[in-house]
Amino acid sequence: MTIFELILQVANRYFHVDHVLIVVSGYQFVSSDVIMIKENNNPGQYSQQTSSIRDAIHLPKYATIGTINLVIDVTRDEQMTEMYRMIYEAMQNGEGYGVDEYRSEEEFLCDLNGGPTFAVMDSESGKMVAGFALSHSKYYRGSGSQAVDPVIIVKKNNRAQGLGGFIFQTCLEFAKSLNYVGIYADTFTNNSAMTKIIEKRPAFKKVGTLPLGGRMPDGSVVGMNLYYMDLTTDNVFFKPE
Repeated sequence: MTIFELILQVANRYFHVDHVLIVVSGYQFVSSDVIMIKENNNPGQYSQQTSSIRDAIHLPKYATIGTINLVIDVTRDEQMTEMYRMIYEAMQNGEGYGVDEYRSEEEFLCDLNGGPTFAVMDSESGKMVAGFALSHSKYYRGSGSQAVDPVIIVKKNNRAQGLGGFIFQTCLEFAKSLNYVGIYADTFTNNSAMTKIIEKRPAFKKVGTLPLGGRMPDGSVVGMNLYYMDLTTDNVFFKPE
C-alpha cells in the first residue's frame, strides 16, 4: 500500500470522505483513484509548465479558418471547465465520446494525466470555440511521457467549418515541438468525420481495432480504431489536397 492509498483509507474511515486533494512539493494528487497531475506553481493555470510550453511552441499562435480568426494559447482554469462542459454535451449526444466516458470534471482532468491543454478562441470576441489536449498516452506503459493521445472538442455551433482537421494537425505539430516520440489517435468506428481526418494523413498507421470501445446514449456499444504516428521519423506537416 502506498502512502497516498493509506491517506485515502484513513480519510474514508475517520472522516467519511471519498475524495482527497493533496499538494506536496509541486505535485497534486486527486483521489479516490489517487492519480498524479503535475502542478504548476503559477496560479490561474491547470497543471502546466506554461512558460516552457509557450517557448517551445511559440504561443500564442494565430490562424484563420474560414471566416473565423483564431488564437491558440494554453488554457486558463475557467477554460478547462468550459472544455469539459463541451465534452459532456458531446457525450450526451454520442458525438465522438462515450455517454459515460467521464463521470466528472475531476475524472476528465485525471485522464489527461498531466498533459498540456490548449484553448482555441475567436480572436475578436475572445470566446472559446474549441479545446484540445495532449494527454500522456494510456497506450504507453513505461516511465516518462514518450507518447501522447490527442483529446479534441469543438463547440457544437462551430463544427463543419474545418476546425476539427485544423486542430488535429495542430496537435501533431505541437507534439513534435514538445519532443514526444509518438502520438496515438483513437476514434469510435462510427465516427466517420474523425476517421477521415486521421486517414488523410498517410504517416498514421492503423495498429488495431478494439471491439469494445464505448457506449452510446441509446445503450449500444461501438468499437474503436487505433492509429499511431512515429514523431521521430514521420513528417507531421500535412497539406490537404
